[in-house]
Amino acid sequence: MKKFKKSALLLCALSSIAALSSCGGKKNDENTIYFWHTFGKEIINELEKQVNAFEEAVYKRDGVSISIELSYQGGYDDLRNKVLKGYATGNTPTITVAYPDHIADYLELENKKGDFVVNLDDYINSSEYGLGVKDEIFKEETNVSDIVESFYEEGTKYKYEGTYSMPLMKSTEIMLYNKDIVSSALSDLGIQKDVEKYMKNISWDEFEILLKQIANNFERYGIKGDKGEEPYALFYDSDANLFITQCYQRGIDYVSMKDGKGSIDFNNDKAVELLTEFKNMHEANLLTTKGANGGKYGSDAFKSMKCAFVVGSTGGSGYSDPGENFNPGVCKFPTYKNVGEEKQKYVSQGVTLGLLKNSSIREEVDNKKNRYGWEFIKYITSPTNNVDLTMQSQGYVPVRKSAYETEDYKLLLDSTEYSAEVAKTVIHEINGNYFNYPVFKGSAEARNQSEGAVKQVLLGKLSPEEALKEAYKEAIKRTQ
Repeated sequence: MKKFKKSALLLCALSSIAALSSCGGKKNDENTIYFWHTFGKEIINELEKQVNAFEEAVYKRDGVSISIELSYQGGYDDLRNKVLKGYATGNTPTITVAYPDHIADYLELENKKGDFVVNLDDYINSSEYGLGVKDEIFKEETNVSDIVESFYEEGTKYKYEGTYSMPLMKSTEIMLYNKDIVSSALSDLGIQKDVEKYMKNISWDEFEILLKQIANNFERYGIKGDKGEEPYALFYDSDANLFITQCYQRGIDYVSMKDGKGSIDFNNDKAVELLTEFKNMHEANLLTTKGANGGKYGSDAFKSMKCAFVVGSTGGSGYSDPGENFNPGVCKFPTYKNVGEEKQKYVSQGVTLGLLKNSSIREEVDNKKNRYGWEFIKYITSPTNNVDLTMQSQGYVPVRKSAYETEDYKLLLDSTEYSAEVAKTVIHEINGNYFNYPVFKGSAEARNQSEGAVKQVLLGKLSPEEALKEAYKEAIKRTQ
């Protein structure tokens, strides 16, 4: 069966002529399932193959000509804004890429519970097409228990009980380091140990000593900034993740939820102490961030030896590969000193999927779209398909434990290439230890404003007390 894929632009143009379909689905054909995404070319090339295979498999099994229409919507915030704007007119997709915070925003649009964001539990537990049910399309294991627990748990942290999002590809933060510089610095400190082994097990206190050794001897280790710019020992890409992760590990109040009501809690004395620590580290050239670096990521600084360490998302770790410039090492960022095992966790990022209803479509048609939309989510999160997608990314990992045991992924993990070292660090060292804060209307603003607070403090524009007070006030105001 031959299928033709229409671009979102073409669909929108045709709608003015035939009034048969829209970009999101206000009057779209009952067998067309719109999938709004943020993906680049490599992932889309693979996803289109899986779309075609799924459509043909459904036709063979059910005799139904389903069409999955992939529609690029820009970045995450662009997509979120289009969904929010399209809700009132029915111009929304069936499947959407989203951050959990964005799913929480969509839940707030509902006139009554369940009329927009689908609670996936009814699909997950279905005896006909739920997770774990096998048929001629689904021949691999797809049980809930096979999904990395913290990835799955993320989809249950909303104001309602149930599962409102599913993980597709995930990333976290790791630390890359210049092996040559670190080896020299450790030697100067009288530490004659295997560099990789030492960095794999480095404590917070040991890391602080290493940062100070490098920052006090930049010239000796060949680290220098551009003209007019100072070098730093450590470049931490995400101001927000630095703040949020340290809040979690140190037990500092950030956000919380009680009885379905979210609360923004980061304006407190311990958070002020945390920002003061960041400020002191920045002034001593131990630490800088993207926010304090004019919005530029640390990958270029790392590759050109303007820092010795960079902490960033595994989803973009390929951009920090120095090639032949020097030997890079990969390790997890050390957790804060003396925290218990329950706090030795890291931020979870990456691609999450939601399933949406559409009030402008007849209920039986909408249910049909949701059912096949769900099955497509199940299809692309099955082990082999999930591996094929993540292999086309810049460092995302599959969401299923069994995916790591597939032949293709084992070949990757057996490799000594840079990308393999990144994957092995995520899978074997971090090993599923991720934290999940509750998400609610306001949690996205909490993140945005805490990010701004770190930036303002490091740039010397506000004191830690002033920055947190202003960030809290803005977060509350923008979510009321």
